[in-house]
Amino acid sequence: MIALGPFVLSAERFSAGLGILAFLIAVAVLTRLAGRGPERRATQAVVLGVIAARLAFVLANLRVFLEDPLSVLYLWQGGYLSLVGVVVAALWLGRKLRRMPDQLGAFAIALILGAASWNTVRLLAPEPGASQLPTQTLATLDGGP
Repeated sequence: MIALGPFVLSAERFSAGLGILAFLIAVAVLTRLAGRGPERRATQAVVLGVIAARLAFVLANLRVFLEDPLSVLYLWQGGYLSLVGVVVAALWLGRKLRRMPDQLGAFAIALILGAASWNTVRLLAPEPGASQLPTQTLATLDGGP
């Protein structure tokens, strides 16, 4: 868990959010001379990727969601298959960038920056329960607990 003032986020969500933010900022900075087209496409790719990641999670756990269909809409509770979202967003962007080959380098750099920030935060965040001491009682050298 990562605490930002009164807000507490899981490390997974925080790292994904930071990676997405880094990607969108990098696209905006690297393509600022090209107009609003590239930024709009990047935002559309992110939204499409998030939707695909959620739908993939729902389909993977369909039995659970059939019991309570409205829980599909509980987006704040997590439940995303990130890899599916990234692949869908990348395929969609690749299709759109065929019409804009001059922007391919900028998008590749932005994607690398986004993925690097996502992975860095994910690796630096503590594992859940990693700071808990074991409950096992050990013996000292003199035989006491």
